[in-house]
Amino acid sequence: MKPWIAHLIRMIERFNDRLGSQFAAAITYFSFLALIPILLAAFGIAGLVLAGQPSVIEDLKAEVTKLISTTASEGGTAAQVSSIIDGAISSRTAAAWLGIAVALFTGIGWMGNLKQAVRAQWRPTWEQDEKLVENFFLGLVKDLVALVVLGTGILLSVVLTTVSSSATGLITSWLGVDDVGWLNAGLRIAPIAVAIVADTLIFYFLYRFLPLAHNRAPKRKLWRGAIFAAVFFELLKLLLVFLVSLFSKSATAAVFGSVIVLLIVINLVARMMLMVAAWIATSEPNDDDAESADRGPDVAILVQPRGLEGALPVVAAAVGAAGVGAGAGWWARKLGSKG
Repeated sequence: MKPWIAHLIRMIERFNDRLGSQFAAAITYFSFLALIPILLAAFGIAGLVLAGQPSVIEDLKAEVTKLISTTASEGGTAAQVSSIIDGAISSRTAAAWLGIAVALFTGIGWMGNLKQAVRAQWRPTWEQDEKLVENFFLGLVKDLVALVVLGTGILLSVVLTTVSSSATGLITSWLGVDDVGWLNAGLRIAPIAVAIVADTLIFYFLYRFLPLAHNRAPKRKLWRGAIFAAVFFELLKLLLVFLVSLFSKSATAAVFGSVIVLLIVINLVARMMLMVAAWIATSEPNDDDAESADRGPDVAILVQPRGLEGALPVVAAAVGAAGVGAGAGWWARKLGSKG
């Protein structure tokens, strides 16, 4: 059997044995729940921005009223939606702060769940060693830092993908090079390539930051897994943009279809992240990995079980006493033979 096939089999077995599908479903659930406070914060921030632009608010009301009137049979529905928009703008400050606070709380919990799911695929044994569990408050700080970095990276990646999908026609028409096929293709590929680079950095950060220090893999394997995850993630984003634009042609499908597609894509991303984690964790060590792996003195301290910390001096003292006793006995026998 070829090594890459054996590695693939080990990855699948690790993913299934460590409940990868169940963890991916849990990540999907918590991700969808985290979207609610994020949307609340987004509406509050949008209200703060639109409060000083009444003309934009009126245009927004007109578009929403037009959309509601085409899908609802009752004439009062549009007026109710308009009053809801006015109420949301009037309470914009409270909605923004409440949404941000709840988003941080749920986001830290989501990052903690993602961390535990990745570590379940990563560590050598399925059972978690309680002696190596990190401090609770230190874990919260790490989850917050990871959440901020991940959120910033995902936002940048999504913006780059959106630009690559929608702004290409505008750029080519502005430059007057619509007939140049290779330039048009290059303008489409360049933002995607930049997004893949951003995604690679995101996944490298996750696979480097989420596992415990003594379980970190060599950097070369981390980069390989991060590149694969970034390419797959970019394909899923393009699929999401395509399906959402496809469902947007119908008002009913735009509401329910977008939610269903979002859940499917989140689940696929979660599965992909855990599978790549299992792939990295089941890689066989090579000779050239020793140079890139983290093998500092802190790793040895982390691997050492806490229960042996107090036993090591006792063992050293016992060995020393045994050596002194053996030397004293040998010297006594030598003196006795001379006498």
